[in-house]
Amino acid sequence: MSNNFVNKFYDNRSKNIAQLGFLGYLHDKLTKYEITRKDVALKLSPKNVSAVLDIGCDEGELLRRFKEDNPKANIFGIDVCKKSVETCKEKFKDFEKNFSFQNIDDGLTFEKEKFDLVFMIATLEHVFDPIFAIKEVARITKPRGVFILEVPNIVFLPYRLKFLFGIRPRTSWGYGWDGGHIGYFTRKDLQKALKEENFIIEKTTGSGIFLNFRNWWGSLLLPNIIIKARKEITSLRTKKNSIFFI
Repeated sequence: MSNNFVNKFYDNRSKNIAQLGFLGYLHDKLTKYEITRKDVALKLSPKNVSAVLDIGCDEGELLRRFKEDNPKANIFGIDVCKKSVETCKEKFKDFEKNFSFQNIDDGLTFEKEKFDLVFMIATLEHVFDPIFAIKEVARITKPRGVFILEVPNIVFLPYRLKFLFGIRPRTSWGYGWDGGHIGYFTRKDLQKALKEENFIIEKTTGSGIFLNFRNWWGSLLLPNIIIKARKEITSLRTKKNSIFFI
């Protein structure tokens, strides 16, 4: 799949449609009680960060909000949509060179252990090889650096009910077939994949309306999965590939 095709596809995000049906109606009525995925990601973010990367930065809204609370942070963003990258360059004039057109499926151009914090919000589900993507994030994250990841939750209760009746659930209302989503995840999937790349899970939650209540059974009641993971320092590997941390 060429990057020109990918860029053209995501350039059509203006064609996104509103959520339909009863759930869409209910969401519109209860929006004032919603805690968004960006709200949660920012709340989980560490302070005193020197370098932060947003993978799938779109038009830079998450980085703008992060920068307000962390004015000394050096911000970076990548996206597969050239229009989004150009928007970010205009919005963040002092960091123009830090925004680039990159596809994580091709590997990232950043050096090893560059970032204290990496965001990947609403992006991994669009990636052809999620395992490789997580390996790349591990490579560019500093020891004890933080990775904040968000994806849809394929075992959300309404999706389970649709499967039961032979209906394909829609995890996105974006342009195209399921908004371009090609990967589907559960909490256990992601936690296992992160642990295999030397990340320690510090928090697993989600976002949405009445979040505190729904966290009681997040794997069933939350439409998405948000994980805060910290990269530990590997100090020693035994002959059996056991890993010890300091």
